[in-house]
Amino acid sequence: MAGNVKPGNTTRTMRGWAVVMSAFLLVPLAAACGNSGVTRSPEVALITVDGEAVPLELELATNFEVVLDRNTGRRDPVVLASDTILLTPPFSQSFALGGDARLLVRLKNTRPDTVEARMRISIDGDAKYDQSARLGVGGFLEFIFVSRQGP
Repeated sequence: MAGNVKPGNTTRTMRGWAVVMSAFLLVPLAAACGNSGVTRSPEVALITVDGEAVPLELELATNFEVVLDRNTGRRDPVVLASDTILLTPPFSQSFALGGDARLLVRLKNTRPDTVEARMRISIDGDAKYDQSARLGVGGFLEFIFVSRQGP
């Protein structure tokens, strides 16, 4: 093949070869950098509470572990750090999720009376939880979300 190249065309031929090879290398690289096949982390949780207009406690945690009780087989959350909001229904607020997208939400009745309550939670617009209950003293509704990212 080198015998067919005229002396003045060697640079042009090498440049053409480099352009063709660059195209073959860049197309797969561009596909790998695109969004196809890549799962993005959840970003926002919307928490809505409806029910009787009495004070309730909303506990939010992103720092928690889920521990297996070997005697009962239950998996129970152990909160390591949380924030508490006192609210009176109706209540609706969005919360940004962290990089590892973990969220524990507990709606508690700390009053001596039984209370009707409904808690709904959506993650990035997708409904994940919708429960109603009559909450006695210390009763609660609980939602746990742990994003499953990666391989």
